[in-house]
Amino acid sequence: MSPEILARVMEPFFTTKEVGKGTGLGLSMTHGVMKAHGGTLEISSHLGQGTTVVLRIPRIPAPFVEEPLKAQAPSLGPLKVLLVDDDEDVCFLVTRMLTSKGFM
Repeated sequence: MSPEILARVMEPFFTTKEVGKGTGLGLSMTHGVMKAHGGTLEISSHLGQGTTVVLRIPRIPAPFVEEPLKAQAPSLGPLKVLLVDDDEDVCFLVTRMLTSKGFM
């Protein structure tokens, strides 16, 4: 990314994609979620070489202790999943994953 683009990537609705190809909310929302949970999102980029995104998520203060289930959850019966994404590769991969688990 150029320095000018890098300076704006966290702005809501900023995108370099043509109209209808993206909203520009991904990095802005990710940054907001990280900040709300005490984490950080840092981006470094070198034009023509690549971009690195680093997410730092704070540790929880005490170890998580999972309580054993007291009763088995009731069966929901067969489930149907509606999968919607504008990326064909994502749809293909998620469909295969869900199918292997018996959801589609």
